[in-house]
Amino acid sequence: MDKRGVRDDPNLRGDFYVGEFVISQATIYLINPYGQVREIGDTEFLLS
Repeated sequence: MDKRGVRDDPNLRGDFYVGEFVISQATIYLINPYGQVREIGDTEFLLS
């Protein structure tokens, strides 16, 4: 995950922007606009 890429990209700003989702085989993550990573949950469960 490129946390700095999300944090430092001026095009990734806006009133409703929550960050970038990263979907791995096992887990879905959210990188917020400040570069912090949060684990959202199990990929198979969330996408089924």
